Amino acid sequence: MKTAVVLMSGGVYSAVTACVAKEEYELALLHVSFGQRCEERERRAAEEIAGHLKAPHTLVTELPFVAQVGGNARVDRKIPIEDAAAIGPHVPNTFVPGLMPSMLGIATGWAAQLRAERIFVGVTETIAIASQPGRTLYPDYRREFFQRYGYLLETALPERIKVKVEVPLIDFSHKDTVLLGLRLKTPFHLTWSCYRNDDEPCGTCYGCAVRSQAFAAAGAVDPLAAAADAWP
Repeated sequence: MKTAVVLMSGGVYSAVTACVAKEEYELALLHVSFGQRCEERERRAAEEIAGHLKAPHTLVTELPFVAQVGGNARVDRKIPIEDAAAIGPHVPNTFVPGLMPSMLGIATGWAAQLRAERIFVGVTETIAIASQPGRTLYPDYRREFFQRYGYLLETALPERIKVKVEVPLIDFSHKDTVLLGLRLKTPFHLTWSCYRNDDEPCGTCYGCAVRSQAFAAAGAVDPLAAAADAWP
């Protein structure tokens, strides 16, 4: 069976993407830690999702330079994370310059070693927070970026290695993503989306806001929210 490397953050969108890839490929799930606030919690989510999906290949690795460089609220605890409601027509301070290209570089190397044909990334450029589309808030979520990275691979790899980048959710809305995930039996109960906390979701950061809007739009119950309501 053909193999696909999937970038697995541990969140909703990467989990749905892994389930999409599993329809046609043997899974190789890649989780990259970069010193983010919820590093351990996100790693745990990624590992539990990999176990649930019975992924034949998993790789957990690190990009320590991201925290060393700093300059963003994901890794610098002196910079407060913006609430989603406060995000305007600007790139939020949770954007990490260079992170996506670096993760794709690792994915490319692993894909070549595994002879994988595809790299799957679970991003969408259409979802909006505070009326701002994802492609505006996070420039490396743009379709053009992934297209150009694909062109780069054509010149950066030997002819015998054929790897293509797939972003199957790039045009998906909040609602469509969750509905697809439900149809594919995505283990949403194992995912983690909060940028601030690693014990209980804060409910107001960009990650939490995208998640809550997605489940609400789909008319579905978020298992994490249901679990939080059940806590004493």
